[in-house]
Amino acid sequence: MKRIFFIHIPKTGGVSVEHNLLKETSKAVCPAYRWRDLYNLEGLDKYDLFMGHLQYFCKGIIGDAFTFTILRDPVERAMSAWEHINRSVQHPLNSRLSEAPTLKLALQHHALQRHLSNPMTRFLGWRPAFSEFTNVEMAIRSAIRSEADRAMLDDAKKCIDELDFIGFTETLSADMVSLFSALEVEQKTQEHLIRKNVNPSKQTLRYRDSLDIESLELLRAANELDYELYEYAKKMAGQHNHVC
Repeated sequence: MKRIFFIHIPKTGGVSVEHNLLKETSKAVCPAYRWRDLYNLEGLDKYDLFMGHLQYFCKGIIGDAFTFTILRDPVERAMSAWEHINRSVQHPLNSRLSEAPTLKLALQHHALQRHLSNPMTRFLGWRPAFSEFTNVEMAIRSAIRSEADRAMLDDAKKCIDELDFIGFTETLSADMVSLFSALEVEQKTQEHLIRKNVNPSKQTLRYRDSLDIESLELLRAANELDYELYEYAKKMAGQHNHVC
C-alpha cells in the first residue's frame, strides 16, 4: 500500500482517526505534525504515514499518497473549538480570552477568529507560494495573515475533487470502517474502533441547540465559505468513497 496522508482539521474527530491509523497499520509515522515542521524535515522517504494539522498543499511535499480528511458541520466545529480554548489552560489561545471573553468578540479577534471562522476552507484551499518568501518564517507570517475568500474556496473544492476519501464527524465511526476498507486494512466493526476526546454531553445534543439566535447567526455568517465547502463535500463523498 502506498503512503497515507491524513489532513487533520482541528475539532473534527481527527484524534480518533489518528489512534486508529496507528493501531491498524504498521507504517512509519512522520514526526512532523504541522506544515512548518514538515517543510524543514529531511529524509521524508523514511516515512509512509503522514497525519496532523497539515494542510492539503503539503501533498506537494509528501508526494504520492492516499489522501483523505474529515469534515464537520461548521457551527458544531467552531463551538467545539471555542469550548476547547475556554476549558484548556494549556491551549495557546487560552491566555487571549481576556481580550475577547465572549463568542461575539472572539469572532472579531485577529487570533481567536482563525480557529472559529472558515478553517476547513483554509486547510484545503490555502496555496502558499514559497518562492515569494526568502525564508520559512516569512511564509508562516503570511499563512497567519491569510484570510479565506472565494478564490481559496474554489481551490478547496478542487482539493475535495482530488481526495481519495472524505469522512464526516457526524458519521465518524461508520466512515472509519469505510476508510479502512478503502485502505485494504482488515475489516473492523464500529465496536472495535477507538474513540478519543469525545465529549459525553455531546453524544445526542448539538452545540447549536444551546446557542441563542444571535450567536448562531454570527457563527453561520463567519463560516459561510465552510458551509458551502461542507455541502459540496457531502455531494462528492459518495462518488469518492465508492471508487476508492
